[in-house]
Amino acid sequence: MVGSSLTTKAHVRVSSQVVAGNNISKQWTGSQLPAAIVSNTGGDDSANTLNDLTVSRANTDVKNRWTTWQTNTDNDWASILFGNSGDLTKRFVDNLSVDFYTDGAIGLPKEYVIEYYVGQEVPDLPNDVNNAQRDTNHPFNNPANWKEVEHLKAPGQLSAGQTNHFTFDKVETYAVRMRMKKADGTAGVGLTEITILGSKVPQVQAAQKFLSK
Repeated sequence: MVGSSLTTKAHVRVSSQVVAGNNISKQWTGSQLPAAIVSNTGGDDSANTLNDLTVSRANTDVKNRWTTWQTNTDNDWASILFGNSGDLTKRFVDNLSVDFYTDGAIGLPKEYVIEYYVGQEVPDLPNDVNNAQRDTNHPFNNPANWKEVEHLKAPGQLSAGQTNHFTFDKVETYAVRMRMKKADGTAGVGLTEITILGSKVPQVQAAQKFLSK
Protein backbone atom coordinates (compact mmCIF):
# COMPACT_ATOMS: atom_id res chain seq x y z
CA MET A 1 0.00 0.00 0.00
CA VAL A 2 1.31 3.48 -0.90
CA GLY A 3 2.77 5.39 2.06
CA SER A 4 2.65 2.32 4.33
CA SER A 5 5.49 0.51 6.10
CA LEU A 6 3.55 -2.76 6.39
CA THR A 7 5.62 -5.92 5.87
CA THR A 8 4.34 -9.17 4.37
CA LYS A 9 5.29 -12.44 6.03
CA ALA A 10 4.52 -15.88 4.67
CA HIS A 11 4.10 -19.03 6.75
CA VAL A 12 4.39 -22.17 4.61
CA ARG A 13 3.87 -25.76 5.68
CA VAL A 14 6.30 -28.09 3.96
CA SER A 15 5.67 -31.84 3.93
CA SER A 16 8.36 -34.44 3.33
CA GLN A 17 5.81 -37.22 3.41
CA VAL A 18 5.41 -39.12 0.13
CA VAL A 19 2.55 -41.52 -0.52
CA ALA A 20 1.84 -44.02 -3.27
CA GLY A 21 0.16 -42.43 -6.25
CA ASN A 22 -1.57 -43.74 -9.34
CA ASN A 23 -0.70 -46.88 -11.24
CA ILE A 24 1.58 -45.50 -13.98
CA SER A 25 2.07 -48.86 -15.71
CA LYS A 26 -1.54 -49.75 -16.58
CA GLN A 27 -2.94 -49.63 -20.10
CA TRP A 28 -4.80 -46.58 -21.35
CA THR A 29 -7.94 -47.27 -23.37
CA GLY A 30 -7.40 -46.26 -26.97
CA SER A 31 -3.65 -45.76 -26.56
CA GLN A 32 -0.55 -47.90 -27.06
CA LEU A 33 1.23 -46.37 -24.05
CA PRO A 34 2.06 -47.32 -21.39
CA ALA A 35 3.05 -50.60 -23.02
CA ALA A 36 4.28 -53.95 -21.78
CA ILE A 37 7.17 -55.14 -23.97
CA VAL A 38 8.83 -58.54 -23.59
CA SER A 39 11.84 -60.33 -25.06
CA ASN A 40 10.14 -63.53 -26.26
CA THR A 41 6.71 -65.12 -25.88
CA GLY A 42 5.65 -68.75 -25.83
CA GLY A 43 2.53 -70.19 -27.43
CA ASP A 44 -0.40 -67.79 -27.66
CA ASP A 45 0.50 -65.90 -24.47
CA SER A 46 0.69 -62.12 -24.64
CA ALA A 47 2.66 -59.17 -23.28
CA ASN A 48 -0.56 -57.13 -23.24
CA THR A 49 -1.79 -59.11 -20.24
CA LEU A 50 0.98 -57.72 -18.04
CA ASN A 51 -0.56 -54.31 -17.41
CA ASP A 52 -4.30 -54.94 -17.73
CA LEU A 53 -5.01 -55.12 -13.94
CA THR A 54 -5.91 -58.83 -14.15
CA VAL A 55 -3.97 -61.34 -12.04
CA SER A 56 -4.03 -65.01 -13.09
CA ARG A 57 -1.30 -66.86 -11.21
CA ALA A 58 -2.11 -70.49 -12.14
CA ASN A 59 -3.48 -72.51 -15.05
CA THR A 60 -6.69 -73.08 -13.07
CA ASP A 61 -7.46 -69.36 -13.40
CA VAL A 62 -8.69 -67.49 -16.45
CA LYS A 63 -5.80 -67.44 -18.92
CA ASN A 64 -4.16 -64.04 -18.59
CA ARG A 65 -0.41 -64.40 -18.71
CA TRP A 66 2.90 -64.01 -20.46
CA THR A 67 5.37 -66.92 -20.52
CA THR A 68 8.47 -68.04 -22.39
CA TRP A 69 7.13 -71.59 -22.69
CA GLN A 70 9.12 -73.60 -25.26
CA THR A 71 10.93 -70.56 -26.65
CA ASN A 72 14.24 -72.21 -25.77
CA THR A 73 15.53 -68.86 -24.53
CA ASP A 74 17.06 -67.70 -21.29
CA ASN A 75 17.86 -64.31 -19.87
CA ASP A 76 14.39 -63.10 -20.87
CA TRP A 77 12.83 -59.83 -19.73
CA ALA A 78 9.51 -58.07 -19.28
CA SER A 79 9.35 -54.28 -19.35
CA ILE A 80 7.00 -51.31 -19.09
CA LEU A 81 7.48 -48.38 -21.49
CA PHE A 82 5.88 -45.34 -19.90
CA GLY A 83 3.39 -42.92 -21.35
CA ASN A 84 1.19 -40.10 -20.13
CA SER A 85 -2.19 -39.68 -21.80
CA GLY A 86 -0.83 -41.85 -24.59
CA ASP A 87 2.38 -39.85 -25.13
CA LEU A 88 5.83 -41.32 -24.50
CA THR A 89 7.28 -39.77 -21.36
CA LYS A 90 9.83 -40.27 -18.63
CA ARG A 91 8.61 -41.17 -15.16
CA PHE A 92 10.10 -41.02 -11.68
CA VAL A 93 10.12 -44.61 -10.41
CA ASP A 94 11.14 -46.22 -7.11
CA ASN A 95 9.02 -49.38 -7.00
CA LEU A 96 7.89 -52.45 -8.90
CA SER A 97 5.36 -55.14 -8.02
CA VAL A 98 5.24 -58.45 -9.86
CA ASP A 99 2.77 -61.33 -9.93
CA PHE A 100 4.36 -64.48 -11.33
CA TYR A 101 2.59 -67.20 -13.28
CA THR A 102 3.56 -70.83 -12.64
CA ASP A 103 2.34 -74.28 -13.66
CA GLY A 104 3.86 -77.71 -14.27
CA ALA A 105 6.28 -76.34 -16.87
CA ILE A 106 6.68 -72.67 -15.98
CA GLY A 107 8.51 -71.83 -12.77
CA LEU A 108 9.81 -68.92 -10.76
CA PRO A 109 13.11 -67.53 -12.09
CA LYS A 110 16.28 -68.74 -10.43
CA GLU A 111 17.89 -65.32 -10.94
CA TYR A 112 16.57 -61.86 -11.70
CA VAL A 113 17.64 -58.24 -11.91
CA ILE A 114 15.58 -55.05 -12.06
CA GLU A 115 16.88 -52.45 -14.49
CA TYR A 116 15.93 -49.04 -15.84
CA TYR A 117 16.53 -47.56 -19.28
CA VAL A 118 19.48 -45.14 -19.53
CA GLY A 119 20.02 -45.07 -23.29
CA GLN A 120 20.53 -41.80 -25.16
CA GLU A 121 18.11 -42.88 -27.88
CA VAL A 122 14.46 -42.18 -27.12
CA PRO A 123 12.83 -45.62 -27.29
CA ASP A 124 9.69 -46.44 -29.22
CA LEU A 125 7.54 -49.51 -29.64
CA PRO A 126 9.26 -52.49 -31.29
CA ASN A 127 7.77 -54.19 -34.32
CA ASP A 128 6.33 -56.87 -32.04
CA VAL A 129 5.87 -56.20 -28.30
CA ASN A 130 5.61 -59.96 -27.74
CA ASN A 131 9.00 -60.76 -29.30
CA ALA A 132 11.10 -57.62 -29.04
CA GLN A 133 14.41 -59.49 -29.25
CA ARG A 134 13.68 -60.19 -32.90
CA ASP A 135 13.84 -56.44 -33.52
CA THR A 136 17.63 -56.43 -33.30
CA ASN A 137 18.01 -52.68 -33.80
CA HIS A 138 15.61 -51.74 -31.03
CA PRO A 139 17.43 -49.93 -28.18
CA PHE A 140 15.97 -52.31 -25.58
CA ASN A 141 18.21 -55.03 -27.01
CA ASN A 142 21.43 -53.14 -26.23
CA PRO A 143 22.61 -54.12 -22.73
CA ALA A 144 24.48 -50.81 -22.45
CA ASN A 145 21.13 -49.00 -22.44
CA TRP A 146 20.13 -50.53 -19.11
CA LYS A 147 21.38 -50.02 -15.57
CA GLU A 148 20.59 -52.06 -12.48
CA VAL A 149 18.60 -50.22 -9.81
CA GLU A 150 20.41 -49.39 -6.57
CA HIS A 151 19.61 -50.26 -2.96
CA LEU A 152 17.01 -52.81 -3.97
CA LYS A 153 14.70 -54.06 -1.22
CA ALA A 154 13.18 -57.35 -2.29
CA PRO A 155 11.39 -60.37 -0.82
CA GLY A 156 13.72 -62.90 0.76
CA GLN A 157 12.16 -65.50 -1.51
CA LEU A 158 10.01 -64.97 -4.58
CA SER A 159 6.39 -66.07 -4.22
CA ALA A 160 4.18 -67.75 -6.80
CA GLY A 161 1.06 -67.24 -4.68
CA GLN A 162 1.15 -63.54 -3.82
CA THR A 163 2.38 -60.22 -5.16
CA ASN A 164 6.12 -59.59 -4.90
CA HIS A 165 6.99 -56.00 -3.97
CA PHE A 166 10.32 -54.32 -4.75
CA THR A 167 11.58 -50.83 -3.89
CA PHE A 168 14.79 -49.05 -4.88
CA ASP A 169 16.39 -45.63 -5.23
CA LYS A 170 14.26 -43.28 -7.31
CA VAL A 171 15.20 -42.92 -10.97
CA GLU A 172 13.82 -40.95 -13.91
CA THR A 173 13.45 -43.14 -16.98
CA TYR A 174 11.42 -44.13 -20.01
CA ALA A 175 11.21 -47.80 -19.01
CA VAL A 176 11.77 -50.37 -16.27
CA ARG A 177 12.21 -54.10 -16.71
CA MET A 178 12.80 -57.35 -14.87
CA ARG A 179 15.38 -59.59 -16.50
CA MET A 180 15.17 -63.26 -15.53
CA LYS A 181 16.87 -66.62 -15.91
CA LYS A 182 14.64 -69.67 -15.88
CA ALA A 183 15.13 -72.32 -13.22
CA ASP A 184 16.76 -75.61 -14.12
CA GLY A 185 14.25 -78.21 -15.27
CA THR A 186 11.59 -75.68 -16.28
CA ALA A 187 10.37 -74.65 -19.73
CA GLY A 188 10.48 -70.94 -19.02
CA VAL A 189 9.38 -68.07 -16.80
CA GLY A 190 6.00 -66.42 -16.57
CA LEU A 191 4.28 -63.27 -15.29
CA THR A 192 0.66 -62.22 -15.08
CA GLU A 193 0.92 -58.60 -13.91
CA ILE A 194 3.44 -55.79 -13.46
CA THR A 195 2.48 -52.78 -11.36
CA ILE A 196 4.42 -49.54 -10.91
CA LEU A 197 3.07 -46.73 -8.76
CA GLY A 198 3.89 -43.07 -9.07
CA SER A 199 4.66 -41.07 -5.94
CA LYS A 200 3.17 -37.82 -4.74
CA VAL A 201 3.29 -35.42 -1.80
CA PRO A 202 -0.07 -35.03 -0.01
CA GLN A 203 -1.79 -31.71 -0.45
CA VAL A 204 -1.09 -29.26 2.34
CA GLN A 205 -2.81 -26.09 3.37
CA ALA A 206 -2.07 -23.09 1.25
CA ALA A 207 0.53 -20.65 2.55
CA GLN A 208 -0.91 -18.38 5.19
CA LYS A 209 -0.02 -14.73 4.80
CA PHE A 210 -0.62 -11.90 7.20
CA LEU A 211 0.32 -8.26 7.49
CA SER A 212 2.14 -6.75 10.44
CA LYS A 213 3.58 -3.36 11.21
